[in-house]
Amino acid sequence: MASARFPHGVFQLAQASDANRGRALLKASTELFVSETAHIPAEIHMYEELALQLLRITPLDDRRQVAAMLARHRESPAAVLRALMADDISVAEAIIIGAETIPEVDLIALVATGSPDHLRALARRRSASPALVEALVRNLSTDDLPILLANTNVRIPAHVMPLVLAAAQGRPRIAEALGNRVEDLDDTALTDLFLDLDSRGRRRVLQGLEILALRAFAAKTVIPRPPEPSPERAQALSRAAVLGDPDGLAAELSVLLGIETPLARRLVLDAGGEPLAIALKAVNLDPALVTRILMFTGGPAQRDYFQLKRLVDINESVSSRSAAILVSRWRADRQPLPERRPRHQPVAEAGTPVRAGAPATRPAIPSSYQAVRDGKQG
Repeated sequence: MASARFPHGVFQLAQASDANRGRALLKASTELFVSETAHIPAEIHMYEELALQLLRITPLDDRRQVAAMLARHRESPAAVLRALMADDISVAEAIIIGAETIPEVDLIALVATGSPDHLRALARRRSASPALVEALVRNLSTDDLPILLANTNVRIPAHVMPLVLAAAQGRPRIAEALGNRVEDLDDTALTDLFLDLDSRGRRRVLQGLEILALRAFAAKTVIPRPPEPSPERAQALSRAAVLGDPDGLAAELSVLLGIETPLARRLVLDAGGEPLAIALKAVNLDPALVTRILMFTGGPAQRDYFQLKRLVDINESVSSRSAAILVSRWRADRQPLPERRPRHQPVAEAGTPVRAGAPATRPAIPSSYQAVRDGKQG
């Protein structure tokens, strides 16, 4: 049965003689509407008609408060929510981010018709379907894509992740946001973004590469490695580092690693130092020479003791195979990463996959054993 409070309260408000009362009617009727947790269809329809008529004359501050109240109410009419989502972003934001009852089709439509502010609010939404996430990935600007990636409440569908990885190439903000995602992104998928990642993301890549290297070793897969430097080239590397000549050091590394000189210079000047530490591991340089090169690179200021120790530890702990795989990704003729083996799937005697939750089939018992079990001797 309908509650008397909402219809009676709306009737009283509508009959008020104060001219300014009409402008505040939507806020007051919304307060009455959300004060009840459940409504019959007639009440919802009454409020919907009233709200759609009053939105045009309701002040902006009141519309903001109305949106905040309706975003928390589970029986808010879809038509009213749709109208508020198309309003000024200061009004629409509460609905876009917090309202759980908005039809998916309305959210996807807003991706096509909303302003950049509306899309940024959608990227911060507390829940999003795979279709909405895909629409956002395709329509958000590269400057706004990190907002979606930082939203840990949503998952990036597997078929959409290649689009995100492509957008992250050469864009550190997107790459760093990707590096912080754990649930829907494998560590090795970040390999080609290594130079754009922060220290956390780079650690993830190294962990993934170590697993790939072990699998490649078990499969006896040959991983091409850069040649070890001659004594003359090693001396040239040391001299360029000590003299603070990044261009000379980059020229020597480009020849040694088989990479482009601008990329080699980026390794030398990288503030974190992890790319250079791994590159030096790939060519198996003498540890003393590695320490010397790492000490005098990384920018105008020399690295302090703790920074240097961290990089030396990375150089010593990473395997030569992992370092070779990463360096190979920096070459123009790079080969695909070693494939991950699929997870083991148990099979039945007939060779068909065993589905999770399916009752296990017991093997047939030979007749001779069946007779013994039943107490019959032949």
